[in-house]
Amino acid sequence: MRVLVADHDATLRDGARQALQAAGHEPITAHDGLTAWELARSQGFDAAFVAWDLPELDGLELSSLWQNEPALQGRPVVMLVHSAQLPQARAWALLTAGQAPGWDVLAKPFAPRLMVDVLQAVAAS
Repeated sequence: MRVLVADHDATLRDGARQALQAAGHEPITAHDGLTAWELARSQGFDAAFVAWDLPELDGLELSSLWQNEPALQGRPVVMLVHSAQLPQARAWALLTAGQAPGWDVLAKPFAPRLMVDVLQAVAAS
């Protein structure tokens, strides 16, 4: 699976890349929302992990663009959030659930291996 990982934290991006590659996926990383959006439009992805608080375009803006891009519609997005953002992110996930099945929230910090499990779960929904 081609997977976009967009987060400003280089350690998280590197851990995600390693865990996803080890599981046989093809991760591509971005450090900000604008770069992530340019990659998504030019390369297409099967799924994405997107930080809520990305610079340039935040996670909400990026997920909205993703949802409205015909080539990406129906592809799951998992929002990466800090615990303080969790209530807002859960509300976002509930609002988008009917329009975008498989969209979910993952609270930081987490072990990068968990991303593989979450990816399998959202891809199956």
